[in-house]
Amino acid sequence: MNRQPRSRLAALQLVVVAPALLAGMLLTDAASPARAAAADPGILARAHRKPAPSKEIYGYLPYWQLGTATARRLDYRHLSTIAFFAVPIGPSGALDRRSPGYHAYVSGAARAVTNAAHAHGVRVVPTFQVFRVATLRRLLGSTIAQRRFIHEALDLMARRRADGANLDVEPIPTSLASQYATFVGRFSRAMHRRFTGSQLAVATPAIVSDRVLRGLEPVVDRMFVMTYDYHASFSTRPGPVAPLVSGPHNVAKSIRNYLRLVPARKLIVGIPWYGYSWPVRNVGRTWRVRPDPRRWGGVRAVQYASARNWLAEHPTVRVHNDADAGAWFRYVNRSEGTVREVHFESALSTGRKLNFAIVHGLAGVGIWALRNDAGTPDMAHAIDRTLVRPLRRMTAYADVRAVRVVRGRVRIDAIAAVRDRGTRAERGWLRWGVFDGSGRTVRAGRTIVALYPGSRWRRTLAIAVGSPLGLRPGTYRFAVRFTAGSSLLAADEDGFRQPF
Repeated sequence: MNRQPRSRLAALQLVVVAPALLAGMLLTDAASPARAAAADPGILARAHRKPAPSKEIYGYLPYWQLGTATARRLDYRHLSTIAFFAVPIGPSGALDRRSPGYHAYVSGAARAVTNAAHAHGVRVVPTFQVFRVATLRRLLGSTIAQRRFIHEALDLMARRRADGANLDVEPIPTSLASQYATFVGRFSRAMHRRFTGSQLAVATPAIVSDRVLRGLEPVVDRMFVMTYDYHASFSTRPGPVAPLVSGPHNVAKSIRNYLRLVPARKLIVGIPWYGYSWPVRNVGRTWRVRPDPRRWGGVRAVQYASARNWLAEHPTVRVHNDADAGAWFRYVNRSEGTVREVHFESALSTGRKLNFAIVHGLAGVGIWALRNDAGTPDMAHAIDRTLVRPLRRMTAYADVRAVRVVRGRVRIDAIAAVRDRGTRAERGWLRWGVFDGSGRTVRAGRTIVALYPGSRWRRTLAIAVGSPLGLRPGTYRFAVRFTAGSSLLAADEDGFRQPF
């Protein structure tokens, strides 16, 4: 299997270039229109059209995945934002113009991707990146350095007709949380002043301190939660890269932690289109990672496509796949003299996470990284049937079981239910009402209901509709409706007699 950098941190060898500021130089407000940079020739503005997905799909496009054919091979129907990865920030605030990420972002290939994306209404943004704590500390300790970064970043964004920006700082030490939030706030305000309708997203870890969340929440538009690497190169036991609900740490637990302090509408749940291959040995009833990488070959990252292609070439290998933990398999690597265990995100587990974002009302999902599925249709199919062209089929059920007088009030015992028979989750309002013969509302209520495909919500209601003297005898209706947004997806009603 082809080797894939295990994460952004491992994928890059950061070259920090910090040109000295001219003596006495003081950078003025980075948002000043007097210094506005002109767009590079040939870059088109974003079309005024809504992207195809019903939720945001935020995809990172790394520089090593960008080539002259990339613009033709991306499926823009399955995206709402493309984030070019990545332009490093030096300790002086200067952008590293010698880095491969910078050269990729200003290349003709990037221009072609930008124009194709903009034609579909898809946002295109640069990622500004710091992966060294020492660099971050120097940047945060200098107002001059921060102003320089803002000035250079906004001018670069203007040149490339960017629709916002992404900040990827790893790690974010808790001791620097307040300083980092102040810096992000400065950049956010300058960016929004200069670019109307722009969007600022920050990459944040799966496990994060409250200080980081409280500081960033007011100043960013989106948080791309890196809900992956729960098992990675550091693990002593192999396991799923991004389990949804299993294990001591998982995606659902991370998102619940975020939701305590961050509105759901700002959260993007990250999905890893990759996995890991560990050299393992059997110890009792468990499998452990072999500790000597020089002897056994070490831990290797694998792209989704490379895992699927390898399995296609080895059809006798047994693959385990479930919606929570993804796919995994073991095989004997004879050249290294060891058994290897491979875990990777599958189309099945990706589909479950897409539905998880719907059920919890999140802004959407994020992909690390675009083109990791190159040549395989499964991931595109999971997105298509969930967020782009889903089958939306809801059925509602309303049933009045009894009408009686309880403590001097007429009460109906009723059942309200709704079932999702489609290919995507649904989150919306279930509204019920009791109506008299002339259509007047006697009683009504509503509740938010979220359903995964194939599941059902059911509730027994005891509804006091009024006193016997205040209600006319005759036929009444109990109605149930389920709406998502402005769409009515299901409705049912049941008539009953009020004899009192």
